[in-house]
Amino acid sequence: MHFQRIGLLAKPGASDANRATLYEAAKYLQACGVEVFCGSEVIGVATSVLTSLTWPDLDLVVVVGGDGSMLNAARLAVNHGIPVVGVNRGNLGFLTDISPSQLTGQLAEILKGNFQREERFLLTGTIVRGNRETSYDALNDIVLYLGSAAHLIEFSIEIDGVLMCRQRADGIIVTTPTGSTAYSLSAGGPILYPGLSAIALVPMMPHKLTSRPIVINANAKIVIQLENLHVQGPLVTFDSQQSLNFDAGDVLKIEQKVQRLSLIHPKAYNYFTTLRDKLHWES
Repeated sequence: MHFQRIGLLAKPGASDANRATLYEAAKYLQACGVEVFCGSEVIGVATSVLTSLTWPDLDLVVVVGGDGSMLNAARLAVNHGIPVVGVNRGNLGFLTDISPSQLTGQLAEILKGNFQREERFLLTGTIVRGNRETSYDALNDIVLYLGSAAHLIEFSIEIDGVLMCRQRADGIIVTTPTGSTAYSLSAGGPILYPGLSAIALVPMMPHKLTSRPIVINANAKIVIQLENLHVQGPLVTFDSQQSLNFDAGDVLKIEQKVQRLSLIHPKAYNYFTTLRDKLHWES
């Protein structure tokens, strides 16, 4: 068997449907001889068969929910080198491949080793404020925007120590290929194939029509600073799940995270099929 110790995760306050799927997964995996672990949000689903989750113990994490749940799990799993697979109980589900209706069958194939493994990179964003640094990781995107009101922000962008531009816009989205089908897509950014070593910088409602998204090498070091220092309220968000104030004099540094996330897909997974299904492209 490929995975002997599997963790089950869902976001706190999981719906009844999610909890039913968690229970089904737990019972099936245990029947297959797998040791099953869970996070605190799963307590009460099947307490008689689940052991409290400790990340270093795991060979695989199964996430039940939408892409938001996967993003949260991914940022935790990547630091322990644990692969992740998602059961889609959300809306679009670009990251969650397993259908609840095919849960046990696809889990059975994964346990046999019939799956695809894919690596995705994350970004680490660090806000430098004087002598203090605060960092978060993001699988999808890091976004600078003015959260309090509709107002242009003036900011500069440096790439590898060289000024790229000074820009006036509502903000800027720095996205990985994984995040290129999320917020960035809504802002007019390009879809990046997941295997690309690339980052896209997508301006949000820029003042100049000549401001366009740009794709750069994923190894680039990005530095963003405010130019209009009198503006109050800019925020930096990480996967739309963590946020930090971005004040006058702060510096935002963004670079690729060293550790990579390992995603597990069913054997039949195909990225272009996912795009056709989720974006309603013709086939």
